[in-house]
Amino acid sequence: MAEESQLVLMEKITDSGKIVEIIREHFLQGNPLLKIGQINHQVTIGRVEEGEIIVQLPAPEPVSSATILFVRAREIIYCASVSPISMDEKQSCAMRLHNVQILKASRREERKSTGNLQGDSQKKLYISRAVSDFQIRDEMSLQRTRVESIRGRIMEKPGDDYKHKKVFFLQDDPADARMKHMLVTRKPFRVTFMASEGAVHFDGDSIETCEFYKTQIYSRDRYINWQKVMSEISIPVMYRAVFPIGYVQINSDRVLADEDLSEIRKMGMPVAELVSSAKIIQEKDARLLVTDLSRSGMGIVFTHREYISIFKEKSQVVFTLNMPEECKATVLGIVRNITFINNRIYRIGCEILEIDALGEVSYEQFIEKL
Repeated sequence: MAEESQLVLMEKITDSGKIVEIIREHFLQGNPLLKIGQINHQVTIGRVEEGEIIVQLPAPEPVSSATILFVRAREIIYCASVSPISMDEKQSCAMRLHNVQILKASRREERKSTGNLQGDSQKKLYISRAVSDFQIRDEMSLQRTRVESIRGRIMEKPGDDYKHKKVFFLQDDPADARMKHMLVTRKPFRVTFMASEGAVHFDGDSIETCEFYKTQIYSRDRYINWQKVMSEISIPVMYRAVFPIGYVQINSDRVLADEDLSEIRKMGMPVAELVSSAKIIQEKDARLLVTDLSRSGMGIVFTHREYISIFKEKSQVVFTLNMPEECKATVLGIVRNITFINNRIYRIGCEILEIDALGEVSYEQFIEKL
């Protein structure tokens, strides 16, 4: 519902009389949104009575199951649980009211307007080259021959004495523990494990890394146990420096040192370059306006329905943020919400997860000037 917010349940109301009072006081006076699928549609409230509400939909969108109707009043969100009863030919939907939850939503920081919707060309800000994680996964699956060629080239490189080497890509196995870890941390990890007195002792970059490796990898990876290796370094393969599209894994029967980490980084660097040069991942050729932003997120708007295919709730998206004076930043974000406003404008609420190092400096400077 709300991006960049910490939601705290304050009260849940089931009394039908109190629910009607809240609907009349807050929903009729505000800008209520009805969640249909993954999109929040701005709607108009009609008749309200005990246990039932009439919602006027802006477009012919089917409402086939229970959903939520909500409105925000500063830091308070009123969220009504509703289910459809009937729909007439004028897109007027009768819905049953079940309860209302009152939530406190405190944003970490306030957004600043870019002035785009007011025509302020001095602050023109837009994104381009956008592609989502699910699109990357699908395209790498479709381009399997090219992907396998890249994997083969890396695997054939001579000159190392490591016991085991693996190049893994995002589409290979959705349940892969190392890939899940890379998608969250976007960082390499190094672990050493040795058996002593009937127990296995782990040493790594952090306590969290050791615990993750012990529970998610060591206990399940048959190769590690069968081959009696004693250390591992895995590094993410980064698409446009911000999104992991795979990893390179090295195992050894000796303790891997800092020199090994540097060597494995060099081994992994060509992978992302080869994926880019092979044009395996197709980015969307579109310019989408940014209307508001903060250090931790931004709002993106567009009117063409075709662009909605880039975004899904909770999906990660890579894009170029284009700022004044030809400054650019490569951004990895996560889609927090999708809203359809006034039956004509799509708005994407996006939380920032990562910005490339050089772009982050430009972004900070741009925000300071707003």
